[in-house]
Amino acid sequence: ADAYRWLDADRAAGEASSAAAGTVALWPVRALDLVNDLAGPVVRRHPEIGRLRAVLRAAGALASEMTGSGSTVFGLFSSQAAARRAAAVAAAEDAWSLVTRFAPRFGP
Repeated sequence: ADAYRWLDADRAAGEASSAAAGTVALWPVRALDLVNDLAGPVVRRHPEIGRLRAVLRAAGALASEMTGSGSTVFGLFSSQAAARRAAAVAAAEDAWSLVTRFAPRFGP
């Protein structure tokens, strides 16, 4: 609830709603835009989320963003090895990490 209240307050104050995460060019099939309108308001109040996004990018993430209202930060990597290296860097920042992969697509 706080994140949505902050979004409303920031919009009323003229603040940008999104701390842009950017576009991942050449993601497996096409460009992937990562946008979370709650990122700006949440990162302004919890800068550790912004720092973790930056740590993941510096450690090789093609992009990083927070999920939903900020309970999780994720990075997209070109390989599992790169993700594992970044997980070690994140752990050094006192962050818990999990390396996973996309689930296969089912259906048409």
